[in-house]
Amino acid sequence: MNNLLMRQCADVPMGGLGQYADVATGGFGPRVGGSVCGACCGMTLVLGSMAMIVWNEGHAVAVAQELDVLSREVVSVGSRAEEANMHAGLPVHLTGDLHGGRISDNVGPFTLTVSAVILHRSAAMYQWAEHVHTRTEKNGGITNTYKDYTYTKQWAFDLKNSQNFRTPGHDNPAEKIGEARLSADPVTIGGAVRPSADILRKVSLRPLPLDNSLLKGSASVVFDHVALAGQTAEAPEIGDQKVYYEHCPNGHTVSVIGRMKADGEITGSTASAVLPLVADGRHGAEEMIRVAVELNTLQLYFFRALAFFLIFAGMSLCMEPLNACADFIPVVGSLTRCVTGVAAFLLAVVVTLVTVAFAWLYARPLTTFTLLATAAGVVAAARFMDPNKGKKFKKSPYTVPDV
Repeated sequence: MNNLLMRQCADVPMGGLGQYADVATGGFGPRVGGSVCGACCGMTLVLGSMAMIVWNEGHAVAVAQELDVLSREVVSVGSRAEEANMHAGLPVHLTGDLHGGRISDNVGPFTLTVSAVILHRSAAMYQWAEHVHTRTEKNGGITNTYKDYTYTKQWAFDLKNSQNFRTPGHDNPAEKIGEARLSADPVTIGGAVRPSADILRKVSLRPLPLDNSLLKGSASVVFDHVALAGQTAEAPEIGDQKVYYEHCPNGHTVSVIGRMKADGEITGSTASAVLPLVADGRHGAEEMIRVAVELNTLQLYFFRALAFFLIFAGMSLCMEPLNACADFIPVVGSLTRCVTGVAAFLLAVVVTLVTVAFAWLYARPLTTFTLLATAAGVVAAARFMDPNKGKKFKKSPYTVPDV
């Protein structure tokens, strides 16, 4: 029977540090039951990873094909509205300086006004944070799981919900200053062409040089951030906040590939997996498309590797019931884990290769057959390494007399 023993440690006043511990003890039944649940989760993880592979391969092929078409159709134009409007409905490439206006951010306690194209605000709060450290100790068929909870005060951009903490007494405020991204209206490239919102989201930002002359209200600039009135950097208290700003200044040069609209706006496309392409500085259309091709290839292999490791983890979970049963004999348990680990790795390789192959069956038949041949080679190698291969049962020299 699974027993849950909890013991509370006294809060330790070491720079705001508190401790709490849970101890869980499990025997044969709970461990095997938990491993069966883990096996079900593992199978779900494998199936989900296979679906991710199918999506990834299809997305990579669609992007590669669209970039190939884009490289043949894109037209480089100037940033003058008359020249750009001549290519309405077509993919165009242009380079120019961004121009905006004045942006005001009214936070509440203060208002900041600056001349920029884009203004981004983020805020960090001084608050309690919970840290959980889990360790497991095995003693024959008994497993003891220890969870140690510690609490520290720290600056964090995300608000920690103290109501979910394991132990009370570490209360955080319920609200903090949120994140915001503001744009000037209107914004133009070269003084004429208007970029859409999806283009402005891809423009890079840099830290805003802060000065008290930009502020109105109960706040002041402290180093690289805005501090509310009453706060001290030397002795922060729970609930104190730091407000940081980033911006895109007027005159920032960008290169854009998008579709030109008749009203003078350049934008992406809801049916496009590629557009818009945005880069800081002056870059030609050929260079921007080449970088997009490289990023597509990098994303393809990244998700392949991620899916493989998830499938390996899922296969390992599927074999946990065997490991849980074998763990009650220490030597057998260690040996079983080694065997199931190798088996899970080989199965993950085969499942990944076969899934990739069938995902590419429609778009890349030659690649499909190559991957299937590789998977078959892995299976053949595993059979070749089987120590029982080729062994035959010898006929017994003894015969049973007829009755």
